[in-house]
Amino acid sequence: MATPPTAAPLGVALPANDRKLLAPWWHTIVLVLFVFGTALLQTRSASHLGNRHFSSHVGLYLFMICFELILVAYVWYLGVRRSGTKFVDVIGGKWTSAADVRRDIGVAFLFWMVVLVFLVFARFALGDNAQVQKVVLVLMPRGTLETILWVVMSIAAGFCEEFTFRGYLQK
Repeated sequence: MATPPTAAPLGVALPANDRKLLAPWWHTIVLVLFVFGTALLQTRSASHLGNRHFSSHVGLYLFMICFELILVAYVWYLGVRRSGTKFVDVIGGKWTSAADVRRDIGVAFLFWMVVLVFLVFARFALGDNAQVQKVVLVLMPRGTLETILWVVMSIAAGFCEEFTFRGYLQK
């Protein structure tokens, strides 16, 4: 006797085709268009960045922190929250023990080792790029306050982009 296509073996769940959207479709389209527009604008202005001189990076770093937080606020307040989804459900993954935390830190460490090896290899394979080096030197923090803001900006970017792109867009 043949099994009907809608039946599944005992204990196996069928994939849910009626998944609830985290936000209205228009919300996601606006977000994607905004991200593409911002990326296009940044690629056009990056070549001119090497010619600029900043006496202080504080304003730039604060702007980037606010930009990341505004992105999360848009996704959360104008999209996800209205659907009744909890913040923790968007982030996903729950640590239930210290072993879970240690495992994630270990995986992150191994990932960074692989990335560093790849970047060193890529640098030797591709050679130096004077324009990129110039931009990096322009954007590097100088002094204690700028270094603290750089770290805060890096943490904000990591969290906000994970929330927006992995937590929201992938779901």
